[in-house]
Amino acid sequence: MRKTAITKTIDDLKIVTGFDIQRVNPVATRKIISAMLEELDESKRLTGVASSLEDRKLALKTAIRNKDNIEIENISAEIASLESQIETLRDLIRQKQMEFLETEAIYFAPPSREYILTDEEAADLELKFGTLKPNHFLLRDGSIIEDLRGSDYWEKVDGKWRRSQIEKLGETIDGSRVSPENLKQKDIDEIETQRIGDLSEEDKKAEKDRLLEAATNAAVLMRGRLELEDDAEALTKAKAFLSEKKSEIESLYS
Repeated sequence: MRKTAITKTIDDLKIVTGFDIQRVNPVATRKIISAMLEELDESKRLTGVASSLEDRKLALKTAIRNKDNIEIENISAEIASLESQIETLRDLIRQKQMEFLETEAIYFAPPSREYILTDEEAADLELKFGTLKPNHFLLRDGSIIEDLRGSDYWEKVDGKWRRSQIEKLGETIDGSRVSPENLKQKDIDEIETQRIGDLSEEDKKAEKDRLLEAATNAAVLMRGRLELEDDAEALTKAKAFLSEKKSEIESLYS
């Protein structure tokens, strides 16, 4: 029994999607095995023994007509021996037939995208296929890959950060590529500075004004909360907070 791996191709990678058994061509297999069985010594001996059996059966009929009891007894013993030999030879031939079905079978060519596996390959691939983690694929060569399609990453190109997305199966986030969660703070700061630098003057002013307004509102809320807590320095602290935020914003959008 030959096993096959069923595959489909994604981005030039052969992905294993399941397994099957290669189909035997019964007509071609029967023809070749029949020819091999005919050449067996057991088959040739069977023909000779069967012929002898027929002769002895005819002789038995003659002995019965002649009422020759001694001859009947002798021939009957010979017939029993010949029939036993025939049964033994048939068993041997059947055993050979079963062996030939395993070793000499003619198989149909597998469908497209199916690949014949050795026993070792089948055992290895089936084990890996059965233990695949979510969002992972098993390749025809036995390697396992994670499907990262749709995942974002950052990469520096010509000194500037660029956000991109994995589009093909088999692509990885390594080397110069950095996943968002692995960005260092200095990288995040660079990306934000770059983003602001790419804004038009009009958009930059509008964004800066929004942040300044948000900082002022935050300072007002801080002062109110501190005053509710009877903090005598509520106004001073709120002004210091607002001054610091305005300085950060001015630095970013200068």
